[in-house]
Amino acid sequence: KKIKETFKIISIGIIKKWYPVESFMKVLSDFILSGKEIFVEFWGTSHEEFLNKLKSKYKLDKYIFVGKRVPVEKAFEKMKNGNVLLLFNEYVNNATKIYDYLAAKRKILFLYENDQKALKLKKEYYDIDDKGMKMRPQIDIIKETNSGIIVKDEKHLRIVLEALYNEFKQKGYIECSSHGIEKYSREKQAEKLAEILKEMMR
Repeated sequence: KKIKETFKIISIGIIKKWYPVESFMKVLSDFILSGKEIFVEFWGTSHEEFLNKLKSKYKLDKYIFVGKRVPVEKAFEKMKNGNVLLLFNEYVNNATKIYDYLAAKRKILFLYENDQKALKLKKEYYDIDDKGMKMRPQIDIIKETNSGIIVKDEKHLRIVLEALYNEFKQKGYIECSSHGIEKYSREKQAEKLAEILKEMMR
């Protein structure tokens, strides 16, 4: 637990077209205009121009930093230097980012579970047919490990930011009470893969 002076949200990795980034920035802008200060860092996005346009549109140049890709070790340092880690919905996919986030032991802010704007982006850009499945592995992992907040929609995000900001002002950090994350470590995943391979060879 590092006591910090500034409340910082970190996002690591590529920004995909179905991520509701604009929705996030709109809510963030409204929140900051109410007199609060939250700083956001996007690292390794490969979409710097898109993010820079959005931060200018919502007058967030002072509050959002867009950085280039960094080595894994550096990325982990960036995560540890934040208070909250921003994770966008990958729907039926899991993506490896969530495992790195778990290891960083910082509260995960998951966007979104059921937001209309996000669902519209999914319909337009998400190129994987989920065949009507409601399986959401990221949500299941976050709930199982108590590692973050599942944000329902844009309106809920504003409420969550308020609560997180108040906690930060009181403590100087955001509590992360995750548990059972060891089963998702690379070592444990490698063990599982080895077991599967052994079964296939019998």
